[in-house]
Amino acid sequence: MPKQIFALGKSIGVEVETTQQLPSDAQRDLPNRLFQTTHDASIESDVRISPRDNSTIIRSSSLRSLQNGQRVTMGTEIVSTPIDLETDSPDDMVKILCKWLSESGEPCMSERAGIHIHVGLGAFNMDMLHSSIYWGRHLEALFFHLAGNGYEFRGVKNNAAYCRPITKNGPPYLPSGNRGVYQKTFDIDDMLEAKSTKHFWYLYGATNSGNVGRYVPQRYIWLNWYSLLAHGTLEFRPWNVTQNSAYILAEIELCQLFTRAVIKSIPAPSEEHSAFDMRRLGYEELQHDLDHIAHLWGMTDRSYKILSMIVRRTPLMDLPNEATLSHLSYNMPWDGSFGYSPRTTNSVVTPQIVTIHTLRGEPERN
Repeated sequence: MPKQIFALGKSIGVEVETTQQLPSDAQRDLPNRLFQTTHDASIESDVRISPRDNSTIIRSSSLRSLQNGQRVTMGTEIVSTPIDLETDSPDDMVKILCKWLSESGEPCMSERAGIHIHVGLGAFNMDMLHSSIYWGRHLEALFFHLAGNGYEFRGVKNNAAYCRPITKNGPPYLPSGNRGVYQKTFDIDDMLEAKSTKHFWYLYGATNSGNVGRYVPQRYIWLNWYSLLAHGTLEFRPWNVTQNSAYILAEIELCQLFTRAVIKSIPAPSEEHSAFDMRRLGYEELQHDLDHIAHLWGMTDRSYKILSMIVRRTPLMDLPNEATLSHLSYNMPWDGSFGYSPRTTNSVVTPQIVTIHTLRGEPERN
């Protein structure tokens, strides 16, 4: 997401990952006033062109011009420019993108690619940060379920390495420096005890608010607070890819309403509905959560009906509540500030991620 001005709760941006597109084709075909492209190793693959290749990817004019046997890297992330919802609508942008993806032969389902939705929250305070945790832990199961967009959640195959839950063992773990001991990047119960924004960012993975980078483990969660510092947005990362523009538009409204509830510090129910408990909660409880916020937040009838349809069509997810090692090689800069020591465990699982580096047999890079 480019660094641009996002109005507080009134502007949005969308990132759509693709696995079968070349950046040059997206840059040529999509209006640059609406979209940019960026690199992401998690969705890239190498392809060698053969004269007998009749697959959908040969539709790309850039590929047809390549010599036989030449290698090209497929996959790019398409990033929308921010849209001010007070003066514009995301409808045209989303419909243009979905139409292009369909016509370009991009698969409508994927185990690697996802969609991320950003909502402007550039000016925030402790009440908003705490409110986002309360709402996030209550609605986590609903967001993960809706994120399936009618099919199995893509994170089931890799322990949701790129959009971990924020509840229970959700946040990524890192080696502590002591053999067999792993540190949790953050714990939301600890973050709720923060007395200042500086304290909050320290509890959130020892984040240095004055030195914001891209590859840090604490941003790979479904409700990404790190984006507040990087882009002035609250980022919602769980969504499976879809080319159904109605689904995406309803999910944009849901994310915007969530952010507005945070801005107003509307009290959230106290119950934690963790993504790890989705099967126990079941369809009835998930629909109840949607019904509640649709009424409380003033959701449009159209979005409510579409999201209810997604609830019915999406299979319940089984995500094990396992401490999961971050896919990044990263040393967490804890220094004992605020008298805090991160929570630890002696047992973690390593997610089975697929990137262009693993496909090439190379060491994974940050």
